[in-house]
Amino acid sequence: MAVVTIPEEARTITDPVEIKEYLATIGIEYERWRDDAALDQNASDDAVLAAYAPEIERLKQSGNYVTADVINVNAGTPGLESMLAKFNVEHTHDEDEVRYIIAGRGLFHIHPRGGWVVAIEVTAGDLIRVPQNTMHWFNLCSERRIRAIRLFQNQSGWKPYYTSSGVDRGYQPVCLGPVYIPPQAVIAEVDAQNVSALLLDVEGTTTPVAFVHRTLFSFARQHMKPFLEQHWEEEPIRVEIAELKNQHARDRAQGIPLPDWNAASASAERSAALAYMSWLMDHDMKCTPLKSLQGRIWQEGYRSGELRAEVFPDVPAALRRWSRQNRSVLIFSSGSILAQRLLFENTTCGDLSRFLLGCFDTTTGSKVHFASYTRISAALSRSPGSILFISDTPGELDAASEAGMQTAWCVRNEGTDMPTSRHRVVRTLDQVFPEQTSTGTGQS
Repeated sequence: MAVVTIPEEARTITDPVEIKEYLATIGIEYERWRDDAALDQNASDDAVLAAYAPEIERLKQSGNYVTADVINVNAGTPGLESMLAKFNVEHTHDEDEVRYIIAGRGLFHIHPRGGWVVAIEVTAGDLIRVPQNTMHWFNLCSERRIRAIRLFQNQSGWKPYYTSSGVDRGYQPVCLGPVYIPPQAVIAEVDAQNVSALLLDVEGTTTPVAFVHRTLFSFARQHMKPFLEQHWEEEPIRVEIAELKNQHARDRAQGIPLPDWNAASASAERSAALAYMSWLMDHDMKCTPLKSLQGRIWQEGYRSGELRAEVFPDVPAALRRWSRQNRSVLIFSSGSILAQRLLFENTTCGDLSRFLLGCFDTTTGSKVHFASYTRISAALSRSPGSILFISDTPGELDAASEAGMQTAWCVRNEGTDMPTSRHRVVRTLDQVFPEQTSTGTGQS
């Protein structure tokens, strides 16, 4: 059953009647369809369409829809990240977007013109219609699975028109459904005695999100062109560009609308690379060659003194404290290993890299897939349960927990109520393995 959240109003709606009434005020149609269709979970797409034929026909008549299909994706679907990249940033369509959810969960963010952003988590039995020209974006929930009936007014399907507003970057794709743990549930506590290593996320955990987006990303954008012009013929850069071109081809094969890659001349290919890099950054894509090139650009900024990295005030003390406790500290970030090292070497608090045992990036795997965390524990020759992973992203924590790691959700926004989660929640790293003080009788 759907859950509607209006973050700016600190309001959550769960009653279906109230949801329908509220969404109508912002132009979104919502229904609960019968969920008693006798469907096997492995039913074919044709069987699904046949089971809901009366409802589909009613919608076709009322909305001039000409065709319907079934989409079925999960965490193992090839090219899933590229597929989602078309829809997880703010965009509009020139026709309605209609989905009836059969299984799994997803999260729509609706941005009414002149109004607050509204989050709508949909699950099995929910039907939602987002009218044409409505600003919105869509994410999967942490289990990365959804099966849904879609209806179209144009047989060629939806085409996204991106607003490039950046509004979507201010909202976390956090769902409340099955992974939501009510207040009376047991929250996993950290087994401090068995933790010999801490694995830290960067953005939002050790480093302010604003610094990453407003300073680092802006610096990379401003310096991409002169950097490529200066280093274009260098072998390491040629390797990165070749990998970037291969990624472009894979994305294009998924049907993602991309700027063309013109390799007719060195100048044309540089322009193509720059256009694709800008597209990747606009969509916050975790593309390994892009992250590597960004790291090289930032390296020049740190060397020149134009860049100095920011960390939260509690980070230096936490790193020193964990070092005294003989706990190893490692970083796992979508930024390249080079970028991670540079950040901690060049903070406004001094060189903190001496407290780090190592770094992992997307060459290890996706941060929302449990196999990445299994690989990290194997690389460290440690049991997963001896590693505490700290992040501000629930999907990453879910993946680490699935791999057997201990987890803590870092929620630094003091303006929000303490969330309820199956992960231990911390506001500051001061709460993670604080120094133990003892009092005695003062005997001499």
